[in-house]
Amino acid sequence: MFKWWISVVEVVIRHCGYYKLSYNLRVSCIKKERDIALCQVEIRSYCHSFHNIMTGKSWKVIALTCGPTAGCDALQRELKARQSKGLIDKDTLTLVIDDPVKGIGSGGATLNALLVIAENLAAQAGYTVVNSDVLDDAHILILHVGGHYMFNGTGRAFVNIPRSTSDITSSSADDVISFDYGLMTTLDHLILLMTNQVSVCVYVCLCVCLSVCRIVAAGAPPGVWICSTDMILSIPQSFKIDWSAYKETTDVLALSIRGDIVGAQRHGVYVTDDEGYVKDILYRRDTEKLHQFSHPDGTVNVVVGVVYFNKKVVEKLLSFTNVSPLNNCTYVGIDSGAKPLRVSLFFDLIYAMCGKVAAYSAVTVQMPAELYQVKWRLLTSVLSDLRVKTASVEGGQFHYIFNDLPSFQSALGSMTGKEPSENVVKVNSVISADVQLPQSAYISNCLLTCHVRLSTGVTLSGVDTSIYQPGQVLALTSNMVYQHLRVSLNEQTDIVLVPVIFGGSDSFTETFESGTFCNDSWEKFFAKVDCTANNIWSPSCKPEDRTLGNARLYPVMSLGCSGYVYADTLMWMQPGETLRPSLLSRWKSSWRLSLVELMQIVDYEEEFSWRRRLYADLAQAKVKDVIESHGECSLIPLYKSISCEQTEHCVSLLETLDTVAMESDSPGIAGRALANIADVLGCMAGLEGGLRSGPSANAVWKQAYDLLERGDVKEGVAQLAAIRTRWLTGGYYLIRAARHYEGAAQILIRRAVASANQFIVLEPKGELPAIGRWIIGESPARADIAGGWSDTPPISYEHGGAVTNCALLVDGKKPIGCKVRRIEQPHLVIVMNSGSDSTKIVISDVDQLRDYYQPQSPGALLKTAFICSKIVNLDCELNLEQQLVKSFGGGFELHTWSNLPHGSGLGTSSILAGVVMGVLWTASATNFTVSSLIHCVLHVEQMMTTGGGWQDQVGGLVPGVKIGFSKAELPLYVDYRPVELPKDFIRQFDERLLLIYTGKTRLARNLLQNVVRNWYARDPHIVQTTNNLVRIAYECEQAFKNCDLLTVGKLGQSTGS
Repeated sequence: MFKWWISVVEVVIRHCGYYKLSYNLRVSCIKKERDIALCQVEIRSYCHSFHNIMTGKSWKVIALTCGPTAGCDALQRELKARQSKGLIDKDTLTLVIDDPVKGIGSGGATLNALLVIAENLAAQAGYTVVNSDVLDDAHILILHVGGHYMFNGTGRAFVNIPRSTSDITSSSADDVISFDYGLMTTLDHLILLMTNQVSVCVYVCLCVCLSVCRIVAAGAPPGVWICSTDMILSIPQSFKIDWSAYKETTDVLALSIRGDIVGAQRHGVYVTDDEGYVKDILYRRDTEKLHQFSHPDGTVNVVVGVVYFNKKVVEKLLSFTNVSPLNNCTYVGIDSGAKPLRVSLFFDLIYAMCGKVAAYSAVTVQMPAELYQVKWRLLTSVLSDLRVKTASVEGGQFHYIFNDLPSFQSALGSMTGKEPSENVVKVNSVISADVQLPQSAYISNCLLTCHVRLSTGVTLSGVDTSIYQPGQVLALTSNMVYQHLRVSLNEQTDIVLVPVIFGGSDSFTETFESGTFCNDSWEKFFAKVDCTANNIWSPSCKPEDRTLGNARLYPVMSLGCSGYVYADTLMWMQPGETLRPSLLSRWKSSWRLSLVELMQIVDYEEEFSWRRRLYADLAQAKVKDVIESHGECSLIPLYKSISCEQTEHCVSLLETLDTVAMESDSPGIAGRALANIADVLGCMAGLEGGLRSGPSANAVWKQAYDLLERGDVKEGVAQLAAIRTRWLTGGYYLIRAARHYEGAAQILIRRAVASANQFIVLEPKGELPAIGRWIIGESPARADIAGGWSDTPPISYEHGGAVTNCALLVDGKKPIGCKVRRIEQPHLVIVMNSGSDSTKIVISDVDQLRDYYQPQSPGALLKTAFICSKIVNLDCELNLEQQLVKSFGGGFELHTWSNLPHGSGLGTSSILAGVVMGVLWTASATNFTVSSLIHCVLHVEQMMTTGGGWQDQVGGLVPGVKIGFSKAELPLYVDYRPVELPKDFIRQFDERLLLIYTGKTRLARNLLQNVVRNWYARDPHIVQTTNNLVRIAYECEQAFKNCDLLTVGKLGQSTGS
């Protein structure tokens, strides 16, 4: 035992060189602790500021522009969903602005968007007309959704990509579903990129030195960012923009990527002067021309679709919305009866800012020369005094997603690090185990459950094989693209699922005379179906305009047949496949549409709903796998994501967790499943239901609780689910239901911990002690040196725990004790805190013991001890007097005391429970071991619902320094290993112990509730912390064995002991 020189509450272990044992030590210690506290406050302030920056607090507006038929309502709901998930700040104004008409160009969409945004901000500010003052402090992001993308019905902006801020994978490393924000799309990637790296948070430096914590962040000034969504852009974390070099000298900032000349031939290239100002923009020029403007390393400044406009530029652009013909591309001009005008962002607006005038060409411009000249006179007169400068992204990557498979595969490869031509990439797809996958494929948003035969290099998108008749086979040959598009023919028609097939080598720009279909010549296809080009293309379509995109190949509905046409009508289109006469006849008689026509009537809401359903199905499978396999993957981000979608998906997830709990034989797995149900309910409630912690003893739930207490988990979980169904009515009830599910999980934790009861070995030892003879028990306190909290159920049996601690005397005495004696009167007498301020309770009826599980009730611990020691049986038909007389010939008087403050953190309650159990067993003539005491205290604390671990009783009931440990298994068995120390080392160690009394009390139950909740949620921080705690505990044991006091102190510090 070690001697204490001062009464204490919290233990701080320091090396002798750190503090000197004197009055000055105590003052300096308190001052230093105060400094640390101040530092922690500043750190919290930093974290809050950093969180604001990283989650996009600065965007005043995020606007999405799209074509007039692109499903604005569905896109607006998608933005709102991202806002509720935290990808977009809740205070940001989100707008979806559709072009007033087709063909106004990216510049026209920009002007129209600026007008609509300015009007919205002016209205919010209380103005009746547009006022540029609303732009003074506004950071605005405009994202342009491009034209139709033949590989995805919802366009390039909503292509699902296997990349997120927190990915999880199924059994295959290529099976990716995103956690934090749900499915990750190119749009989400760009929002994160623009928010965290380009505009808002360009450079972050954290410096912490004792109480000094500061953040240095440089961001863009207010203005408008224009960003294309037709690309995948990667920017290194190290990239930063030195805005001090741009604010005063630059009106427009354009991002560029240094790229090779060969790749740049398909893109635009900035030509700049020595200071980086743009002089010209070259578009799709030959290598000879590009070489003239290349850098010494042979690279050129490739145009990236990201541009920043300051307020001066925005005001000039807004002036165009009042002037004809430039306002003809805005809704104001169209609503005024004007004819649409096409304006390009780069080759009209920015080109004019460079002092250039684009040469007129009737073929490319597609407008009268006079109108073209008027447009350019306006542009140059207003914009020519502006200066455009480039910011080159060193080490960045830019992939424009063209309407061809190779460009998509290249972009996808940059995101995954794996080329789709060499790997199977699966995104948000449910695939049956019996489906044979080829060596390479890209499978996105698919449900593949029937007979499927896939060859190398296939691309599948949105495919739902559940529509196929039994026996049907989806068979694709090499390098084929197969999709299901969900289209809406009109408001009165149900959604029609239309299959689409073409070849990965097919071009959407080449005419049928030089192009291919399904990787083969059109001539062969015409011969196969016995028709001519006039049967495939509309008569109004000129021969030189006939391409794969406008070929009417795909049956929507079969004329003369009920129902829709599905996959069996398309597989024959592949080269080498047999065409049955019945299929040909059905195809020819069908109403067919081209791919372009289908893209125009895609139902965006239905497409997004299909993807959410698949995501929910994958999530359910993932949740089941993680919990049943004891995985350490955090599921909270997934729950948050799904809770922002349709309620039906949350209900399905809850039912999956019900099944996991009911089918498991392990109380540990069932308990985690119930705790996860509480997490799902909490996520569904969001911020509306109040605090997660609260009471959980509503009478409605009692019957289900009783079933769980009796071990009928299946029926208990079923009753919980029935009650839950009635409580899914809003945040108020959802949070209350979550609390009761946590209460149910605690019952199963108690059942799991109760498995330790088999290690309580008791033997009768003969005659009872004489009436009136005092049995006295005393114990030291304990100091947790390393590993504390890893002993807490369920951590102790799901992860395994280890704690190195020591038993301590306080002022040379054992501070915790009790005494008991037999008395003649057949009742129980409890005297707590023996002395002048003691509390006495006389128990003469069994019912007085039934509040034992309420930690705040008087004498709860001692009441539980009488029950746990089997001196009293609450379920016995005999009353208390009859039980005591029959078994013991009288009652018991029990006194307890502790010289430590209540809630000291030195293990008082657990150690006292062990001492009390020891004296009660002795007084009832029962032999026991220290191991039995350790395991019995676990049972006592679970009965009391305080849910404590095992380190306190190991620390106080086992003398000296020791390590306690438990394995990741049930039944829960706690073992310990004493550390033998030389007397000289004990003296040195004793001299270096300092106790600081904070005066703060806390109940272990309140702390444990948060710890257990976070553990069940597998919060990444608590999982990592637990791993470290166990590791450090074993290292600390070894340091003690080596008599290495310095290492002991450092390890103790590192665990926060």
